[in-house]
Amino acid sequence: MTTSSTDTSQNKFEIVKALGRGGMGEVYLARDLRLDRLVAVKYLRTDLDQEKWRAQLAQEAQFLAKLNSPNVVQIYDITELNDKTALIMEYIDGQNLHICLREQRPPLPQLLHWLSEIASGLASAHSVGVVHNDLKAENVLIGQDNVAKVSDFGIAGAQQEPSEDVLALGNLATEMLANEQPLAPSLSELLAELTHKKPSQRPTAEDAATRLRHAWLESTQSETPLPEEATPKSQKPKIAIGAVGLVILAVTGLFLLQQYGMAKKRTYVAVLPTTIESFDGELTEQQQFLRSSVQQAIRESVIDAKRLALVSDQDLGRESRSIQELRTALGADEVIRSRVDCINTRNCEVTIERLGGPDLDVIKQRNTALLVDLTLESYAIVQRQWPQLYPEVASATDVTTLISDEDYLKFLAINEASLAGSVDLRETLEDLEALLVDANRFGPLYWLYAETAMNAYVETGNTEYLDRLDRVLRSAETWAGDSIFLQQSRFSLALQRQDHATAASIIDSIESLGADEALIQKIKGDRYRYLGDFSQASEHYSRALDMQPSQRLYWKIAHNYYYWGKLDIARVFTQRALEIYPSDATLLGLLGLIMIEQGDLSSAIEVLQETIKLDPHAAHRINLGLAYTLAGEYQEAVRELQLVYDSGRREANILLNIADAEMLMGNTEQAVALYANIISIYQETDNPANFGALAQAYAQMGDFEAAIAMLGEIEGQDGIPAFDAALVYTLAGQDIAALVEIDRALSTGFGAVWFRLPWFNSLCAHDKFSILLENAGDRDRCKNTPLITSGT
Repeated sequence: MTTSSTDTSQNKFEIVKALGRGGMGEVYLARDLRLDRLVAVKYLRTDLDQEKWRAQLAQEAQFLAKLNSPNVVQIYDITELNDKTALIMEYIDGQNLHICLREQRPPLPQLLHWLSEIASGLASAHSVGVVHNDLKAENVLIGQDNVAKVSDFGIAGAQQEPSEDVLALGNLATEMLANEQPLAPSLSELLAELTHKKPSQRPTAEDAATRLRHAWLESTQSETPLPEEATPKSQKPKIAIGAVGLVILAVTGLFLLQQYGMAKKRTYVAVLPTTIESFDGELTEQQQFLRSSVQQAIRESVIDAKRLALVSDQDLGRESRSIQELRTALGADEVIRSRVDCINTRNCEVTIERLGGPDLDVIKQRNTALLVDLTLESYAIVQRQWPQLYPEVASATDVTTLISDEDYLKFLAINEASLAGSVDLRETLEDLEALLVDANRFGPLYWLYAETAMNAYVETGNTEYLDRLDRVLRSAETWAGDSIFLQQSRFSLALQRQDHATAASIIDSIESLGADEALIQKIKGDRYRYLGDFSQASEHYSRALDMQPSQRLYWKIAHNYYYWGKLDIARVFTQRALEIYPSDATLLGLLGLIMIEQGDLSSAIEVLQETIKLDPHAAHRINLGLAYTLAGEYQEAVRELQLVYDSGRREANILLNIADAEMLMGNTEQAVALYANIISIYQETDNPANFGALAQAYAQMGDFEAAIAMLGEIEGQDGIPAFDAALVYTLAGQDIAALVEIDRALSTGFGAVWFRLPWFNSLCAHDKFSILLENAGDRDRCKNTPLITSGT
């Protein structure tokens, strides 16, 4: 059912104040009451012929709508407001360039940075066939973030020559740099080309942007020459065909393989953890932040480079191995190594080395001074070294234009806490959302938000987190729509929502952006796994693994076989991966889960205990608690599960598993109280993740009508709802219905070990029960053998 609506634009905006008056428009600051944000509203001047100039305003809107650049003022809408045509545009809180140059004297690096951004904005316009035609200092806005944005496309055209914009850029650059003499020869040559009398001799705006960016970087750099013996041997480097983009960022940069652009060849780069040494051996919090900032700057520089692909840092593992061994295990072409040496509480020096060739010789090296208390500036300084480390690739975006020092320190604190696993996911999302208000173009905030939101959804099943992630990703699309990483996040969201048509279209988009074939095969495997076509998923994952080995792909293949019900193959793949990544908690945790499903409980307990030593994550403790329960070690099960519940994971399933263990110990009174507590807390829930626990709690309390009604609320056809239903129907004495659900659960890969619960003993009166479990590998379920018992 749909409802009709009328246009109420005048009620959607509240005019705050006038901002200025131009050749054809009056601009006002307004508040968008729907989205609670400030916008700029541009009306036609009242002294102009409205009919004559309305078409011009509409043309400006059309031109701006074609552009998606951080250096062009964005348009949000064109509408009728207060009976006048109006453009609704991005509000830039700052001044135009003319006023900035009049009121201050910016240093040369700042002038060059602005010019490179202006040229980049023009290049974006020219790429969609739009020529500005009126570029001047008054039509460039400088915001509080110090980013230059080209504005006022009022007389732009699609038929004019882009070279006229380039000439205007040259005139503006000549004016801005008039007092900066002498200029570097390369910069003087560029100015001469920009202002050449013959349009055919002028460079393109894109070429000008690149050369101005290099000039800016040169104005901020100095290079430390390599020692003679560090010169690498002559070697044709191994180049990976295609672009890449793995997705994982284990929460320090999680989902680290975002890639931009259409590069056809990429070099796989592994970034080793940055080491730091303090003069007194004790690291301050600020020095630890400095180390994180250096590490992140290097990673983001690789991510932004069109011809490089960052190997996920999760694949590095925690074990001690040589760099050569790591390079081989990761399938990396090159390795970046960095070290920070602090000579006192304030001053440090960072050394960054690019290693490559068969013997991982030092190809390039950079040494730069850093100040401990200038964390964000240190990030920018590290980024500025990039053109010297990789002169063949483009440089990264200057982070100081994207986020404030204060917000960056907050981000680092959240990031460090996330790495340590000591965060409340809901609070973390709220903190990140607060930072995104002012730093809405700082990519790492989005990457961490996406990982956190997905983790929150997986742990709770609450679709609120998917809705929040959707809103954040839509915001990011306004400036990073061609980001492969952003498209990967949208793809993951579509899969979680079971929107397979959207997922398929996003795969097409990722291919069109020039993504590496290994990434494409991986995400195709993800889609087929969510569709339940485990055979196709396995084929795509295997192809991706052949192209680019990684811990994540080994895990995906093993996990796919686990869901397929092929536990022996899943175990083989997991153990093979652990030979390469012996200290990986994710792989160890999966191995423990496979062993539980196979009924190899003593091995599962041993593996999960080792997993928790490496990573005391709640999910590993939950699985260990279940293994203890299945093995009849109920007290140990309660201990592990209670630790998780008391730590803040107040989920219905955890409480249910504690209640089950108490019941199986014979502590009926405690168990009944816990079942009643589950019903009291979660009976009004609208979260599907709690429905199964509620159904079982009602059944354990003898309220079978309520239990069966709750089963009707469970959506999906996988093994877990089938197991819930099997237990409820068994407790209710509806054996035939229970056997149907057991068959369904086993057919979807649910382990036979779970049906050794004593609650299922009554089904041994049915031959079908024994046959089902025998076919699933458990031939002794109904014989005179000790019964293994469990919670859910």
